Amino acid sequence: MDDLFIFLLPYTIGRQTNKMGEGMMTMYKDINSCILIPSLSETELKRLRQEIQSFCDQWISDASLTNKLPDWINNLSLGSRDINGSLLSEKKRLVILLYIFVEMKNFLLTLGFYTFRKHEAEKTLQKMVEQVSCETVLNVQQDDRHRPLIEQFNKAFPSVKLPSYIQKKTAEEKQQHIQWLRRWLARPHFSLYKEYYNRIGSPEEKEEARTYAINSLALQISHPPTRRTLFQILTYHKEFDLGFTLLRRHQLDPLLQSIEEKNFVQEMSAQRPELTLPLYMQWIESLVEKKTTKHYKVAASFLSGLKENMFILNQEKNWSLFLSLLKSKYKSYKAFNEELKKYG
Repeated sequence: MDDLFIFLLPYTIGRQTNKMGEGMMTMYKDINSCILIPSLSETELKRLRQEIQSFCDQWISDASLTNKLPDWINNLSLGSRDINGSLLSEKKRLVILLYIFVEMKNFLLTLGFYTFRKHEAEKTLQKMVEQVSCETVLNVQQDDRHRPLIEQFNKAFPSVKLPSYIQKKTAEEKQQHIQWLRRWLARPHFSLYKEYYNRIGSPEEKEEARTYAINSLALQISHPPTRRTLFQILTYHKEFDLGFTLLRRHQLDPLLQSIEEKNFVQEMSAQRPELTLPLYMQWIESLVEKKTTKHYKVAASFLSGLKENMFILNQEKNWSLFLSLLKSKYKSYKAFNEELKKYG
């Protein structure tokens, strides 16, 4: 009958070792717990165990058999039926596959060789179960008769993930996530980004959205609207180190800074004052070189910020030194020296 199932007894293991060069066979003793697999006769079950043990004996000494593991499993013969044959349903093939790997691990553990084949075994198993449909996996998982096997399998291979509707849904959501970011990049807008970012539940997707947005906008930083959106996002995520680097690398006349850049610098000054020092020094000198009253006044505003942050950072001596250097370098700039008198 198609629905007939037999009990397969897991085993405590007592070894009987033949000649070392001819491989090792293990005899198993029954224990009380049991697992279920589809209708296999005792003869078929015995044949399957022997095939597993024989392969493991060879695999221990010949690592190249790793490449033949999938073919060996698919071509296993259970009397008149092959594991991969049409006479076995996908559900039964999956159950037998899980059983084979559980038995294989038990056997290799007993011989003390599992750690030497662990990576190859689990990598092969993951590839093989990924070929099974979500429907089949769910069918097996919901069948109470398979619960002992599933529990043993999950315990034996916690890192192997069976296909599931959750994974399928996650893949679909990830694709939708990427598509949204690509559409947004065509016309980037901070409020849309912020709204979308706050809706994301997954920490991984939040990180992906943040990285994608910042890296993509940074490539277009010469475009003024894009630059404004970029610095809004940098301020929102408090990415002060990156913003500092971009401001140094892509300099603008401080008078041409957007409101978004000014807000970023103001927030950076409040939270990371040490980052503003080289920026303020650079901007002050570039403004003074313009030799206009308007530029002098803006330079003086940065001087105020520089002094405040240097004192916060206990760099009073550096402030005095920088002020002295400015007076010396620009001593012929009378209007600017008038500004400097306000600072001592």
